[in-house]
Amino acid sequence: EIEELITDKAVFEADIETSFEYEEKLNDLKFQIKSKIDNFKIEQQPVTSPPVNIPANNAETKRPETSISLPKLRIPTFSGDASTFLEFINSFSNAIDSNESLNNVEKFIYLKSFLSGEAYKSVSGFSLTEENYKSCLDLLKDRYGRQDHLIGHFINKLLEIEPVKSSFNLRGLRKLHDESEISIRNLNSMGIDSKNYGHLLIPILLKQLPHDLVIEYHRKRDSGKTGDVHELIKFIKFEIESRESANIVTGHTHKVSESRQFSRNSSYHGQPKIKPNASSSAALNTVVKNVCIFCNCDTHPALKCNFLTNEQKRYKLKKEGLCYRCMMHKHLMSKCQVKISPCETCQSSQHNFLFCPKNKAKSSPLNEPKSETDQKILLSSVMNSQDKPGNFVTLLQTAKVEIQGNGSQKVMARLLFDSGSQKSFVRSDRSKL
Repeated sequence: EIEELITDKAVFEADIETSFEYEEKLNDLKFQIKSKIDNFKIEQQPVTSPPVNIPANNAETKRPETSISLPKLRIPTFSGDASTFLEFINSFSNAIDSNESLNNVEKFIYLKSFLSGEAYKSVSGFSLTEENYKSCLDLLKDRYGRQDHLIGHFINKLLEIEPVKSSFNLRGLRKLHDESEISIRNLNSMGIDSKNYGHLLIPILLKQLPHDLVIEYHRKRDSGKTGDVHELIKFIKFEIESRESANIVTGHTHKVSESRQFSRNSSYHGQPKIKPNASSSAALNTVVKNVCIFCNCDTHPALKCNFLTNEQKRYKLKKEGLCYRCMMHKHLMSKCQVKISPCETCQSSQHNFLFCPKNKAKSSPLNEPKSETDQKILLSSVMNSQDKPGNFVTLLQTAKVEIQGNGSQKVMARLLFDSGSQKSFVRSDRSKL
């Protein structure tokens, strides 16, 4: 009946907090008054000499207790997440359920005020009675506090730990250590000994560690402690602390920047994507050797390439979105900070000779492609050839055909199939048959 009269839950919770604050202030005043009275009684008592057989400096005197204002304890709100149920129910039991100054109805009111979401819906039908408080508490424990569900949750947390690729990634190692230790301690608090699952968990955790740390662990581990997961956790903690101490002494930090991580996985900054089937040595050669972006040859720089005309080079740079200055990275020419050789025409370091205003003025309009379609046709074989870096030979399929014109004359001819071309061509003498 009381619950039905509550119209605004927020106002109700505010009233509860106000009553808590009032009760705390009242208890504080009571304690201060009691301390004053005790001090007054001590002052009024006559000073008596201590017994002869007891030294005067050892006489015990009663000292008044001091009142310290502690911060308010806040119980976390439980919304139905099973992973946070233990924290919630332990906090609630210590602060509310074990408080003998509260009756069950008051405890029930507090319990509902700390619930939200799915958890609140599961108990919203209970009336505010002393009997329903225990029933509601048992319902929550049965639904969200089942031991098998909690064990499965902590085991999944161990299986889903994020791997660490580098032993210099101290933040990742610290996160792996903390998540592992928290889950293992929670399982131990539920009566699940780590010896029961240590043989299965150790290989899983070792797979998440860098290779050099795995070798170091097998070198240092005690052969007599097989399946001891605490030994592995202790080893990880020791390695983290050792590296942190070394960084403090030497002043060196090993951090992988986000830009480098991003450039490994994308074609941003002009670095080509490495295909999944490409070997690491091929990727290394691509970086070490300055491969021409126009013909994929490493015998000359891009500016010295004679495979394309200057107009075709400009078009390719524009289509690929590369920088007009360094011809490598995907950024604006005005933002380019790469050191390049001066322009051969005007000796300016702001551009290369492909985009030198003097060279553009001298270029003949006859050399420029008539349309974008013609330019694509000219570059079709070039674009197809760049899928395979290095030296290669491109072969075209051929076929023998018999051509017959308007008359009865038949001529044998050879066809060339070019899948990269967008138009078909025929010799002029064959077109006159």
